[in-house]
Amino acid sequence: MRQQRVRGVSFKEEYICAMRRRSRFEAHALGTKTERTLLAPKDSTLADRITVVLDLDETLVYAREGPLYVRPGIEELLQFLEENCETVVWTAGMKQYAEAVVRLIDTNGSVHHTIARDSTWFRGRSCRKDLTLLGRDTETTIVFENTPDCIRGFEQNGVLVADYEGGELEDHTLYTILGLLKDLVRRRNEEHITVPEYIRSSNLLNLRVVPTDDGDEMSCYCLNAYWPELEMKISKPLKCRKFLYCIGDRRNIAVH
Repeated sequence: MRQQRVRGVSFKEEYICAMRRRSRFEAHALGTKTERTLLAPKDSTLADRITVVLDLDETLVYAREGPLYVRPGIEELLQFLEENCETVVWTAGMKQYAEAVVRLIDTNGSVHHTIARDSTWFRGRSCRKDLTLLGRDTETTIVFENTPDCIRGFEQNGVLVADYEGGELEDHTLYTILGLLKDLVRRRNEEHITVPEYIRSSNLLNLRVVPTDDGDEMSCYCLNAYWPELEMKISKPLKCRKFLYCIGDRRNIAVH
């Protein structure tokens, strides 16, 4: 298994330095976004592709204490996305931080757009990600998140994953996402299935009632894994355990 820690305590300097130079995402922007959308119009070369929206912190990476840990499987996932999808990283993190992280994990430029914290959509505690702000057809847009509140109102487009908290424990989440996206692209090409239709029918997803940071509950489609906490009605914020998802024999093993 590849080492997950890719940058040490100096990582914070990486995105501080990003403030001093123009982002490559701005320099190579595909068109110009409108006042009502967060993205430029979809490039004609990507017109037939689905749009994949990926959360960053605790979904793809973990860097809360300084060192940057990258979830296993990121290289394989990004390679597939580069060849088959329009890819958006959408994070509540600050712009300089988000761009520095994406620059480190996406060495081949697979990510087409990066959306960071902005008053257009971020409202303090509320970090709901309104997919209509992307200017993309929600029938062809799928989002992967570790926070239920972020997909509120777009549960038919969202896939909830377990928190990634760094370290060197084995983790198969991104490999499972890769398998799901391969199946989605195949079925879209063969059956013209929409993203909401696929999410409702995929055996890699389970519809569960989960607690939210707002104190209520939501029905979300969760990546098929063993999360016993999600079966319990609790009054405090949920802290999901890490898990191993064994694709080969479909066993689920909780890791404390």
